[in-house]
Amino acid sequence: MRNLPSALRWIRRLSLSARFGLLSAALVALLGVALGSWSADRIRRSNVDEAVRLIGYTNATTLYTLSHLGNADLPHNQDIRTDLGNLMIDASIHSKRLVGLIVWSASGQVVYASAPLTRTAMRHAPRELASAFAGQTHTRLIASADAVTDPGLHAIIAKAGPVLQIVSPDGASTGAARAVLQSLIPWRPVENNIRHQTMLMSGALLGGLFVFWLALFRLVTRASRRLREQADRNHNLANHDPLTGLPNRELLRRRTLASIRRANRSGRRVALLLFDLDRFKEINDTLGHHHGDLLLQEIGPRLSRVMREGDCIARLGGDEFVVLLPDVADAVHAQTLGRRIRAELAAPFVLEGVSLDVEASVGIAVTPEHGTDFQALLQHADVAMYVAKKAHLGLSVYDRVLDDHSPMRLALISELRAALADPGQFVLHYQPKLDMKSGKLAGFEALVRWQHPERGLLVPDEFIPDAERTGMIRTLTDLVLSEAVRQVNVWKQAGVKMPVAVNLSTRCLLDPQFPDDVGALLAAHGIAGSELDLEITESAIMADPERAHEILTRLVALGIGISIDDFGTGYSSMAHLKRLPIDQIKIDKSFVIDLVDNPNDAAIVRSMVDLARGLGLGVVAEGVETEETWRHLHDLGCTSAQGFYLSRPLAAEDVLPWVATHRARKTIPAARSVRAGSGPR
Repeated sequence: MRNLPSALRWIRRLSLSARFGLLSAALVALLGVALGSWSADRIRRSNVDEAVRLIGYTNATTLYTLSHLGNADLPHNQDIRTDLGNLMIDASIHSKRLVGLIVWSASGQVVYASAPLTRTAMRHAPRELASAFAGQTHTRLIASADAVTDPGLHAIIAKAGPVLQIVSPDGASTGAARAVLQSLIPWRPVENNIRHQTMLMSGALLGGLFVFWLALFRLVTRASRRLREQADRNHNLANHDPLTGLPNRELLRRRTLASIRRANRSGRRVALLLFDLDRFKEINDTLGHHHGDLLLQEIGPRLSRVMREGDCIARLGGDEFVVLLPDVADAVHAQTLGRRIRAELAAPFVLEGVSLDVEASVGIAVTPEHGTDFQALLQHADVAMYVAKKAHLGLSVYDRVLDDHSPMRLALISELRAALADPGQFVLHYQPKLDMKSGKLAGFEALVRWQHPERGLLVPDEFIPDAERTGMIRTLTDLVLSEAVRQVNVWKQAGVKMPVAVNLSTRCLLDPQFPDDVGALLAAHGIAGSELDLEITESAIMADPERAHEILTRLVALGIGISIDDFGTGYSSMAHLKRLPIDQIKIDKSFVIDLVDNPNDAAIVRSMVDLARGLGLGVVAEGVETEETWRHLHDLGCTSAQGFYLSRPLAAEDVLPWVATHRARKTIPAARSVRAGSGPR
């Protein structure tokens, strides 16, 4: 019993076919035992019946011998004993089927007893005698001489061995028998015959059952194999993409979760790289979906050349694929592998004689910084991929600042809406702009800050994009304009008359009411249009060039100065640029910061300055952080500049003291080491 559980466990480890083979073999063996037992019993009975039949001639001879006696009881006469003795001798010598014979009369007396049977047999009549006179035949195996009490019978069995005793009626007369014969037959010939027939029967039965079991086992094995193959196909379909054969989303989910559990124990990181194929729709539309499918089928084999052991690539659907990196050191490591993937995909695909150039946009999310479960990682990798595609970066790591759908950003949008109802949370800082020829103050740029009650002072990059997407930017712009114009009036009253620049959004250039609102605001504070500059981006102009031209023309009519902000980063054409009523361009700081060390940036800035001169426009350089950069821009011919080298953005109350200090100095401050970046706007 102790070994039963281990045996059961061993059986469970066997395949379905092996378990069926064992079970069916056991059942067939039990069937064989039952059939063998039943057949052996039938063989034994058959041989005993045959023995009874074979001694039937003795009954016939006895009937012939006793027939002249009439109905009287069998007497003990010498003639009968002589005839029966001769019969016994003949049977013993020639047939060897009979080793003893006793003839009983109806009165229960022994009419004849073959030697060495004695008259003592009269006192040992078989118990079957009465029913034998009634017509029944009885057989009994006497295996040992010790089983009998008659000395004569004991002697026969001791000499001949086990005997079969047959007690049968004479069977000649109608009605009750006149005599009963108690025949003794040697058992060993009968037993040998039974054994021989049993062996033949067992062999035939064993062979038949084996053939039956083998046929049944093969039938079930084939059926089991077909079921297993179908189950494997179903399992494969449930876990793999039918077109590419790559793991699908569900299998990727399970593998990612398993990788995260292992990484948590080892202290490593897991990364998901989600990418799709750029211009895949163009391939489908141009060459047809057949070539598109062929291309998708080649992605897995192509990337397998650069993937490490243990990495996994899956298809989410369409042209979106995900690479699971179960073991990376950090996001930088994941970026390196992402660049290998992009490089591998950049090699041409040759599909049925057609060469296709493919690029991919890759988004990366890494545990635990970007999520600790599959869904979060996949969602954030998708956000990063969208950023990479939109900005043409090729590859991007998730940044929650860029995630429009993060819970933190949704909460920030709600808080921004509440803050606009309480304008006191928004403050303006002012960054000075200096004339590059004289070094004198040329104006200020108003930069909005959000004094968040919980998160502290937030720069524009943290909330302006949300305000633009949600439509709150117009309310925020009105707030900034109103405060900037009010502050201009305050400084004017203090004797400082300088224009202030305010950034406008795309929505302002699409609103026909905006110029009127600005005019009313200037009039309310007693400010001339020349004391206000409005900065717009190239992308804002290109959203609707015709309407932008109309709005700008109306603003210029108020005397307001117009600048194009972040020039060089948009897509405005020269045709639009020469038609716009603008006063100056502002060179984006990305071209200015490395101006001294990067010849390409220097060439770009020189081209912008030359372009502005040709159009009669002023040039403002942003991001000036060193004296060397200042002098370089001066040599290139820039009109004015702003940046940390000149001054950081100032709170409103710090502006007048700074102006006084600057006027007293009358020169540009000595160069300072501020290569920490130009900071947020």
